Amino acid sequence: IDTDGKCSLREAVMSVNAQANIGPCAADLTQAWGTQDTLKLPAGTYTLTLSGLDESFLDPDPSGTLAPVVVNVGDATLGDLDISRSMRIEGAGAASTAVQWSSADGVTRDRIFHVNADAGTVAVTLAGLTLTGGQTLQQVIKTGPASGSGDQQTTYYLRRAGGAIAVGPAAAVVLVDPNVTGQANSAGRGGSKKPTATEETGATLSISLSGVVVTGNSAQGDGAGVYTAAAMTASDLVVSNNSSTTNGGGVYNEGNTSISNATFSGNTAEGGGGFFGTGSNTVNFSGATFSGNKAVG
Repeated sequence: IDTDGKCSLREAVMSVNAQANIGPCAADLTQAWGTQDTLKLPAGTYTLTLSGLDESFLDPDPSGTLAPVVVNVGDATLGDLDISRSMRIEGAGAASTAVQWSSADGVTRDRIFHVNADAGTVAVTLAGLTLTGGQTLQQVIKTGPASGSGDQQTTYYLRRAGGAIAVGPAAAVVLVDPNVTGQANSAGRGGSKKPTATEETGATLSISLSGVVVTGNSAQGDGAGVYTAAAMTASDLVVSNNSSTTNGGGVYNEGNTSISNATFSGNTAEGGGGFFGTGSNTVNFSGATFSGNKAVG
């Protein structure tokens, strides 16, 4: 977001979200807005630099009786690139077009893409891209109630899912009890509930990945590479060397999914090193290789 007269990737995403030109971006309106809106990225590296956290929380009872609840703001002007409208983002090929987070001092990294909306149908396609350097860190909210299992103080955290890509609300308040270990250590550990028409959001979300490499991302939450609580299709996909402290080092999946010609390698997590699937969904793999992934469970 600048006054340099050039249309940045962030400004272009914001333009499609708004269905209007943002800043110096000028859409080719041979078709109307909302008709196959496509961002074409020439070969090169697109680096995100604007730190900021748009998910936050409400504390209905500061005395501590009630747990905080997550508020998803979806502000594309900072942090991750929030997508709230259907769009296709097309690079010149994963070997030549990359979207990454800056590693410069003073830059707090975030996810790369977050697909979420309050209503409507949002179908997103990512093609011919490498996504790397995304990161979600859990945030301390406040101290929690007494443990009952020991004297150490419990803590509420805002835990966010999807190191490179998140589809759905993808954030939860988690109560961590350091007096116990393993699965019992935290309550509400999932990245989010699966969005439905009557639960959390009225939107119908989906994502398609084609010729995408997701590598070198991390999450202190579910799905270091990809977190999806919606339908997903993927082909010619590489998910490698991503790391989650919870579930789904490569992919955390909570939707009907079809994946073909894919490699999941070198990913790590507490549960599901390469792929973690949950919920009553159909998941199909065809021509997929899993190699060198690691998990505790």
